[in-house]
Amino acid sequence: MPLPACLRSLIRGLLAATLILSQAAVAAPSTTLGVFAYRDVETVREQFAPAIEAMQRALPRHQVHMQVLSLEALDDALEAGNIDFILTNPRHFLAVRQQYNVSGALATLKAYQGGRSLSLLAGVILAPAEANIETLAELEGRIIGVPGKRFLGGFLTQAYEIHQQGYDPERFADYRELGSHDAVMQALLNGQIDAGFVRSGILEDWLASGRLAPNTLNVIHTHSLHSHTRLPLAHSTRLYPEWALAAMPHVPMEDIRRVSNALLQLDGVVPNGNNSVGFDPPQDYLSVELAARALGVAPFAATPQTLWQQLKSRFGTAIWLPIALAAACILLLALFIGLYIRKSRLFERFTALFYYSPSAKLLLHTDEQGRFVIAESNYAALSLFKAQNTDDLLGKDIIDLSPNTQPNGQSSIARVRELLTKASQQRQRFIWEHKDLQGAPILVEAVLIKFTHNTLLDVLHQKPTFLVALHDITEHENARIKLEEERNALQNILWGTAAGTWEWNVQTGETRFNERWAEMVGYRLDELGPTTIDTWMSFCHPDDLKRSEALLTEHFEGKRDAYDFEARMQHRDGHWIWVQDRGRVITRTEAGEPLWVAGTHTDITARKEAEARANAAMDQTRKHAALLPGMLYQFWHHPDGRSAFPYASVGIQDIYGFTPEEVQENASAVFDVIAPEDVAAVADSISTSATELTTWRQTYRINHPDGQQIWVEGIATPERLDDGSTMWHGYLRDVTDEHTTQLQLEQYRESLERSNKELEHFAYAASHDLRQPLRMVTSYAQLLERHLGGLDEDGEMMLHYMRDGAKRMDDMLLSLLDYSRVGRKGQPMQDMPLKDALDEALHFLTPDIEQANAAIKVTGDWPTVNASPDEMTRLFQNLVSNALKYCSPDSNAVDVTIDSKALTDRQQWQISVTDNGIGIPPDQIERLFKVFQRLHTREQYEGTGVGLAVCRKIVERHGGQIWVESEGEGKGSRFTLTLPMKLTTKGET
Repeated sequence: MPLPACLRSLIRGLLAATLILSQAAVAAPSTTLGVFAYRDVETVREQFAPAIEAMQRALPRHQVHMQVLSLEALDDALEAGNIDFILTNPRHFLAVRQQYNVSGALATLKAYQGGRSLSLLAGVILAPAEANIETLAELEGRIIGVPGKRFLGGFLTQAYEIHQQGYDPERFADYRELGSHDAVMQALLNGQIDAGFVRSGILEDWLASGRLAPNTLNVIHTHSLHSHTRLPLAHSTRLYPEWALAAMPHVPMEDIRRVSNALLQLDGVVPNGNNSVGFDPPQDYLSVELAARALGVAPFAATPQTLWQQLKSRFGTAIWLPIALAAACILLLALFIGLYIRKSRLFERFTALFYYSPSAKLLLHTDEQGRFVIAESNYAALSLFKAQNTDDLLGKDIIDLSPNTQPNGQSSIARVRELLTKASQQRQRFIWEHKDLQGAPILVEAVLIKFTHNTLLDVLHQKPTFLVALHDITEHENARIKLEEERNALQNILWGTAAGTWEWNVQTGETRFNERWAEMVGYRLDELGPTTIDTWMSFCHPDDLKRSEALLTEHFEGKRDAYDFEARMQHRDGHWIWVQDRGRVITRTEAGEPLWVAGTHTDITARKEAEARANAAMDQTRKHAALLPGMLYQFWHHPDGRSAFPYASVGIQDIYGFTPEEVQENASAVFDVIAPEDVAAVADSISTSATELTTWRQTYRINHPDGQQIWVEGIATPERLDDGSTMWHGYLRDVTDEHTTQLQLEQYRESLERSNKELEHFAYAASHDLRQPLRMVTSYAQLLERHLGGLDEDGEMMLHYMRDGAKRMDDMLLSLLDYSRVGRKGQPMQDMPLKDALDEALHFLTPDIEQANAAIKVTGDWPTVNASPDEMTRLFQNLVSNALKYCSPDSNAVDVTIDSKALTDRQQWQISVTDNGIGIPPDQIERLFKVFQRLHTREQYEGTGVGLAVCRKIVERHGGQIWVESEGEGKGSRFTLTLPMKLTTKGET
């Protein structure tokens, strides 16, 4: 049966199209590699020439070309469909993958520099050495040269560091786009920019080529974490994987496989010392994606379009024509090749999914010894186990890559056999701990699938039985453990602080409390469920709810950083407790309304009770202060000169004439009523006390507002506050009456001193002038005796009494003269060793000591005092002389002990002279230190009765005291005196 005409026309069209396609296939196809021109074209072309040669060997029937283009030109070429493979920086690769639905990177560039292979890159921030720029913050607002804002190593990496340090990268500096890394280096050397961004390796290239002298440019490190032994080149930023090699979607899978294998086998030999390249299995470009997302750059700057949207926006309705042609071609090819094409595509798809999957995958089979060994591994598995190539893993027993035991405590051998025995075509998901080839532990989430015998496995040379997909969760598990530790620590802290916690959903009213919250009000948490915000309101005091609502509203509106309120809550027993309720908004709705609020309850009942007691005590103190004469006060002086009385008792009105409220904020009015002649002294004393933090003491006059002038006396203790100000706590009182009395006493003292001086002068004059008549009486008595010749017994007796009386009168006048000289004729007061005065006195008394056969014993520590040397000598001479004179007639030896000791608690030296003499009746002790008072007759002991009076006058003149102790007649005596201690320059006695 003949075919209809329309059907014959359709078949002819399909055959013509097939013929055209087959003729096009006969011609030598062209394959183009597009390379990003990050430097000048010739340099880039020379650098990647080995890659083109490797691709040509992989595709011998193709004409392989390289186009070195800027990023903009690359985008245009991709849009025009002129690029088959692309080698570009990671950021651009992500944009291309997003726009053209590229499945992933085939390989990662491995550059060779300085004899090392580098599969990582970083950004470098350079500045002239003479600029002395050391930190990233010093570049803010400066002119920075960049090759272009679409360059990863030339802008994105540095911009991400700027973003991480809290700056807006776009507003951080004045960027100048110069087109290439070399242009940035040249601009730095010409002084046209303050700093420059380039990728790692550029600096070393310029140094090696001699275009840059050493130490001309400084590398600015953003922080110490950027130092990394994996990248021996100078760098300023985090490390990122090198350029990605990708194939466009229209490239056949066979061509992709051949090119990727050829490039991965490129050994990167360095010919003639020039740089060369190689390729590693594709690395994880998540770090680049995170940086791009953070900065909002392509492909994450806007919502991406689907492939259909991109095609439709580009071709419009014309897209249906190639679709129809493609459908016809597919249908025709399906009629010719059938099952073979299906198998081929299935295998290619499996290969692509397996080898280029971002997760690690292994194919396992059983060897002759029954071990489960690795038959195949993808590139991600090489990276996971830190293998250089597949040969490092192939044939290894899975047990060799595992520790002896697994996290659940089961041995690895037993666990492997258990899992593989139970394996089927259904997935098994479990956690497994591996170790890489360097022995480091790896925790993975594994998925195990068992393959049955099928056509796909027949294609493979080996016969793997199991497919294992490994997802590295080491970091995730470490983070989980750390989070768990932090959660436990937080729970322990909350337990230690005895704080109740709450969470409140503002929109629904749902509220969550912990057990401690319920305990505060006397309940168990399960007794309160279900809990809502009404639960809290039911316990809160009604008078506190309105204030709480107002504070919450202010916090929700952003007027307060947090909600902080002290409220009363009713306990189960009926009494009220105080809690401090603190919280803040933790999440908001899309409209900006508060969603969840979280906070704590702290029982502050004890503090509130203490505050109440303190307030009561303060009120009582104020009442007591009001009864005190004068005023209690706090005086606050700020560094800027301001002063105030934060607290003053009501007595301030009696002192200054102001109420406490009038000077609470400003004390300047107080200084206005101080007598002008005393203001400077008061100000100086305050300044000295503030500087040295010493007690402030001052007496001054105040011109009271009521018209009278009063004298006040103040004392205060300073305290330095955290803000540098000084607070005095003190007391002021009215001393006008005391001052008047003191003036009267001063006048009386001065009058008394004048009288004493006149009396001393009179005594000196009288004793001095009376001696002349006495000498005349004595002389004329002698002349009379010679003139009268021999006298009878009565005449001789009368002349004897006359001469003896005159002699005694002369002795008394000499003693009185000595008494009057104390303090007037002696040496001036000076620092002197007291022992020197004693030694001199004993030297003068040597004949009397020998005559009395006396034993003198000196003990104790002898000090240095401030005294008159000759008066101290006279003091010891009189005391020791008395001990020698008044010795017991029944004793053959005289013992005198002279001792000195320190009375530290009274800041005095105590000196005692002890003898074994005749002693003193207790009822006669009071007479000893009076002038001309004697306890014995002249026949018994000679003397005038002035010596001890002179001793008392000397001791009192030096600020001390003297007294005598005796148990009675025949029991000896002890004369004791005190002298004030002298302070040394070190403040020690």
